Amino acid sequence: MKVLMLTIISALIWTNSCLAGNLQKNISIQCDNGVKATFNTEQLEISSLLLLPFKRVEEQDDNKTIVVYGNDRADTKVLIQYAGPKVFLQDRNNWIPCDAYRTES
Repeated sequence: MKVLMLTIISALIWTNSCLAGNLQKNISIQCDNGVKATFNTEQLEISSLLLLPFKRVEEQDDNKTIVVYGNDRADTKVLIQYAGPKVFLQDRNNWIPCDAYRTES
């Protein structure tokens, strides 16, 4: 499942930016609410302050994937929509749009 998510996320960013070459492991996002985060198939790091491990894929269909990251104190979700493609971060039950780009591993 982790390999599938890495492939989906990498394809999403590659399609969005039309970049060729080696696909990168990490995806960085800058959200409209000011949050900066970096995520991959193992963890989500929010603003270099909070590190949340991958928990599960909550929902996956032909249009989107919702990935859950969390620990015993906090959970958050990342929504990847294939039409567009678009990335959103959940904040207090609202989906905040984010700009996504690949970063070096």
